[in-house]
Amino acid sequence: HFKLGNLQEAERFLTEAAKFDPGSAPIHEHLGDVHHKQGKMPLANAAWERALKLTADPKVAAAFERNWEEKNKGRAEGSAF
Repeated sequence: HFKLGNLQEAERFLTEAAKFDPGSAPIHEHLGDVHHKQGKMPLANAAWERALKLTADPKVAAAFERNWEEKNKGRAEGSAF
């Protein structure tokens, strides 16, 4: 749904997926991406922060951080991402 631009549907599916698998970093990362596209930056940052906390691999965590910093360029500060 995300790639097709159906952000509401993607948000709904990912939110449900996060309920069933709350420990999945990729689900939270993708949910953050959806919120970002919707302009919901506080929700995006919360989802990305959750994904980062769930990521055990330091290389993946570093890639997450670089990605999120790029997405937040020019945004108001207030979050680590």
